[in-house]
Amino acid sequence: MVEFDDIGQWVKDHVNTFDVVSCLNVMRRQSFLYSHPDPENITEFLTNLRRSLISSGLIYITSPVTPSSSENRQINRQIFSRAGFRLLHEGYYLIAEKV
Repeated sequence: MVEFDDIGQWVKDHVNTFDVVSCLNVMRRQSFLYSHPDPENITEFLTNLRRSLISSGLIYITSPVTPSSSENRQINRQIFSRAGFRLLHEGYYLIAEKV
């Protein structure tokens, strides 16, 4: 298990390593919300995590913002796009592909 703030250092040893990364309920944990309260912080976290994926690797992850409205879904799309992902499935859980 890698702590949130250590992801950048962890990725340095795991660049282009994984086909799929799963982060279920990570973004709902209080420690994550405290450390990464803004969309920019989440984008940075995802950008670091993206580096661990092979080309066209996938991430299966809880939505950063609860997709309860079209505005929230748009925020999720922006976060993932800025982090270098293309969303393949949107719901409470997201599947995104590294681009």
